[in-house]
Amino acid sequence: MNENQYDLLRQQDVNLREALRQEAVELPPMPDDLNDRVLQRIGSQQLQRAQRHTLLAALRLILTSAAVYLVGLFLWLQQEPTVKSEPLYNKVESKEPQQPYCTEGTPRERLTCYLQWREAQPDIYKQIKKMTYEN
Repeated sequence: MNENQYDLLRQQDVNLREALRQEAVELPPMPDDLNDRVLQRIGSQQLQRAQRHTLLAALRLILTSAAVYLVGLFLWLQQEPTVKSEPLYNKVESKEPQQPYCTEGTPRERLTCYLQWREAQPDIYKQIKKMTYEN
């Protein structure tokens, strides 16, 4: 580049500086409380950040509790089922072996035989019959 081009660039640079100065003069002056507002906004952002950290800590606690609960539930469901006690209907002992009630003899004998057979029935059988008839 020759000297003429350098002078032209310098002159354009001076023109650019002058244009920026004129634009800065044309702008309205900054308000006096600008610094206070900026500092207040920065303070509120720090407060929001603190609130965000508190919220994240609460969410972590909830998620950790849920994860522990789910792991415990998973392990509990993996256990083999154990029978704690025999059901009631297996514990009922009959007084004597069951025989079908009499089908021979006079009607009176058959009735007495049937009543004796019914008395010999286990309690569960009686309860089931009672529930069947109630419904």
